[in-house]
Amino acid sequence: MTVRDTTAPTVYCVPVPRVRKWHHDEDRDDEKGKLKQGLFRVSASDICSAYTITLGGTVLVDGEIIKIKPTARPGIRLVGRDDDDDDRAPSIRRFRVGPGEAVITATDAAGNIGSVACPVPQRQGDDDDDDRHDSTEK
Repeated sequence: MTVRDTTAPTVYCVPVPRVRKWHHDEDRDDEKGKLKQGLFRVSASDICSAYTITLGGTVLVDGEIIKIKPTARPGIRLVGRDDDDDDRAPSIRRFRVGPGEAVITATDAAGNIGSVACPVPQRQGDDDDDDRHDSTEK
């Protein structure tokens, strides 16, 4: 008996609270700057086969934490990594993501595709991104 895989992977993009380590961290969500925003753990599951997780054209690792910053500019750009000065933790890839494009996709070996939108707040205002301080991935 041959089993045909017709079920798409289940995909997750879960917000991750993270305590700031330094007073000058840029991503404060309150006046005291206790938590960083825009961090998500991405993962997937499939009942029959292996799968590949992506954001745009970038392959992600199951369970990876990424940072998504909304932008008014369309598209998805990998702009660098954060390491939070913690040698024990893996660095976090940072993405600038246009309106409605914060979608994590998982494709299994049979070609079934599952997706989920990350709960990223929409960018307020008409100003464009300032990527001058972003580095490219090394």
